[in-house]
Amino acid sequence: MTEATSLYLLPSHPSISSLDPLSVCDDDNPTAWAVIAKSIKTFRAQPGHTIHHLPHLIEDLSYSVQKDGNVDTKFLRKNLAEIFPGPDYLSAAAALDSILDAALSMPFSFPSNTLRYIDKSHPLCELQSPQIVCLLSHQILNTLSPPPSNDWGCTFIMWYSEPQALEEAVAGYLRTIFDFFTLKPWSGLNVSLQYHLSPAQESVTHELTTWKNCMALDVCSNIFLERVSNRNTPFPHGRIACTLVASNKYPGFGPACTQEELVTAACPPLLLLGALFILPPLHSEAVLVARGNFPVAKWVGQGRYARYQGMTSSDYYTFLFLDAAELDHDQVTQGNLPLLPDLMVDNFTRDLHKAYVGFQFLTTLGCEEIASPLWGAGSFGGNPVVKFLILGAAAARAGIKVYLTIEEERYIAENSSAHTVPNSLFSSLEELKSRCTETSVGEMVMTGPQVQIW
Repeated sequence: MTEATSLYLLPSHPSISSLDPLSVCDDDNPTAWAVIAKSIKTFRAQPGHTIHHLPHLIEDLSYSVQKDGNVDTKFLRKNLAEIFPGPDYLSAAAALDSILDAALSMPFSFPSNTLRYIDKSHPLCELQSPQIVCLLSHQILNTLSPPPSNDWGCTFIMWYSEPQALEEAVAGYLRTIFDFFTLKPWSGLNVSLQYHLSPAQESVTHELTTWKNCMALDVCSNIFLERVSNRNTPFPHGRIACTLVASNKYPGFGPACTQEELVTAACPPLLLLGALFILPPLHSEAVLVARGNFPVAKWVGQGRYARYQGMTSSDYYTFLFLDAAELDHDQVTQGNLPLLPDLMVDNFTRDLHKAYVGFQFLTTLGCEEIASPLWGAGSFGGNPVVKFLILGAAAARAGIKVYLTIEEERYIAENSSAHTVPNSLFSSLEELKSRCTETSVGEMVMTGPQVQIW
C-alpha cells in the first residue's frame, strides 16, 4: 500500500470539491468543506431551527456532498420526535449544538484533513474525544464517503429510512447516538484501534502438528458456559469488560441486530472502526482490537427482542473483533456421507489459528478473561459443537478464560437409536464439557478434522 492509498481523505481536505447543486456558496467551484460549513451556518441562522429540522440539513448535505438527492429520513424524523418530544425539550438544543460544533471542528481536530488506515505497517491508531465526536457527527450528517472496497456505507443513513426490519433495535441505535451527544460523557474519552497480523502459517500440516503437540492442555479447562435467553441476554457483560465480537471480514455496523451490529451501535466510538479505519476485506491472519475509556449503552435481549436500556458512565473496555470462516454455503461430503464444513482441514485450522491469535494477543494486553457469543455458529453457518471445541482449545493454549453465553432457546439435532431428536444446545455442551475433562487439546485436534462429532 502506497502512502497515498493508505490515507482516507476527510471532507475537509482541500482536494475534495462539490458541484454545489443547491448554490450554497458564491464561488463557482467550492470545496466540499466550504459547502458543509456554509450549510451548517445557514441552518443555524434560520429562525426557530431545532433538532427536529436536522433531517432536512442531512438531506441537503447528502445532495451537496454525496450527490444523493434521494436520502430517506422518515424513520429518523419519527425517532427524533420520540427522543426529543418538544422543540423546547431541555436537551434538544444541547444535542444539536454538540453535533454541529463537533462537525465544524474537523480542520482543527484533524490538521492533515486525513485519516490513516490501520494495517500491518500502521497497526495502531489512538483517538481522543474531540476527534471521536467530530467523526461521529459527520456520520450523522452523511458527509463522509466510504473507503474503497466498502460497499455497505460508512454513515448512519441506513438507520434513517423506512421501513426498518427491526424497528426496536434501530430505534435503540439512534437513541444511543443522540444520547451520546446529549449527555456528553466525554471526560477521559479515548480509544485505541489496533490491527494485529499474525505470522503466516507455514502450512496447514505444520499448523496441525503444532496443535497436536498440545497434549498437556485440557480442551475445556478454560471455557465456561453461561445460560441466557433471547429476551434477557445482557450487554455489556455484568462482570467482564472484555468482549469477543463475532465480526465480518467487512467489519462494521448495520440495520439488523447481529451481535456485531448491536455491540458497535452500543459503543459509539466503535462505529468508526470498520467504517473509516479499515480497508476491507480483513486479512485472514489479522484480528482487530479496540480498547479504551468510553461509555457503553446497556442492552438486553438480541435480535427482535433487543431493547435499549440507557447509556452508562464511561469505563475501560476491550473488544476483540474476530471473523470466522463463512460456511453457510459450503456443502461437502466424505464418501457418501455429508461432512460438516467446519471439519474440512482448511476451515478447521483457519478458525483454530484465528481464535488463538486473537486470544494470545489479548493476553499480551493484560486480559485474563473474555465474554463471548458462540462465535461462527450463527449466520456464518458453523456447527456450534465444533466452534465450542475450537474456542476451548484456543483459550487453553493462549491461557485466557472464555465465558460463553448460550441461549436456552437454541437446540441441536442429536441422533438417538431410532431417529434424530432436538436437544438443548446448552445441555449438550454442558455434557460435552463434562466428558472432555481429561481430553487434551492435542487429542481433540487429532480427531476433530476426521470425524463427525454429533
